[in-house]
Amino acid sequence: HTHTPPHPRRAEHTKSTTFPASWRRYFWKYDINITHIESRPSKNESFEFFVDFHATPNAATTSALLDNLKKETRRMLVLDARNVPWFPRHVSDLDVVANRILDAGTDLESDHPGFNDPVYRERRVGLAENAMNHRFGNPIPHISYSEDELATWKAVYERLETLLSSYACSEYLKILPMMKQHCGYSADNIPQQADISNFLQRTTGFQLRPVAGLLSSRDFLNGLAFRTFFCTQYIRHHSMPLYTPEPGMRGASSPLRSPPPTPP
Repeated sequence: HTHTPPHPRRAEHTKSTTFPASWRRYFWKYDINITHIESRPSKNESFEFFVDFHATPNAATTSALLDNLKKETRRMLVLDARNVPWFPRHVSDLDVVANRILDAGTDLESDHPGFNDPVYRERRVGLAENAMNHRFGNPIPHISYSEDELATWKAVYERLETLLSSYACSEYLKILPMMKQHCGYSADNIPQQADISNFLQRTTGFQLRPVAGLLSSRDFLNGLAFRTFFCTQYIRHHSMPLYTPEPGMRGASSPLRSPPPTPP
């Protein structure tokens, strides 16, 4: 018995995995739609049936259905309605997910190197607005990076270059030359998110999508379900290029980011 979504019912029946025809007739008689049937063996050598169906709580037809089913089962239990949280069903639904950020790229803590820099904060606001306005099917915005941002990128890039041979995994070392060739990775150039996304789509089926700030784990994984990796487009503050209090995945253009999957 239920409103939408379906309400589950568990009933026990003797030694058969087939949903009894007499039970089905009651659903037909009271015009109640079954949405899911599942059978499981129970401890006493009989079978339990889990049935989801759409109906109106406390309606006469619902009560009649349950009364008739109780007469033909050893044991019957009516469970609460299943409330399934919303989730994206198409990649375009990520337009909703992308803007459910836990904090914006503009919300800087007092220990952030750019907290007292109005120019840096204004820059973060602009990049966050770009991400918030992005929609499925539109090209990823091209970012013209400033001299400070390029210098920050270069400092991090060159520092990591000295460490790769000692600490990078083989997958990273394999993919990096391809990223340099196809996406413009270099010490003097910050690769555009659109170029990285296009390369990933050609080689792995994944793509990048701009995001304004930190997402919940659920929303981030919702993106991965559609082979979409949410990325910010801002760069850490130039006063401390080798430090950021923010999670590494949010520095979308930073070489500290995990490498993309190895192309087939």
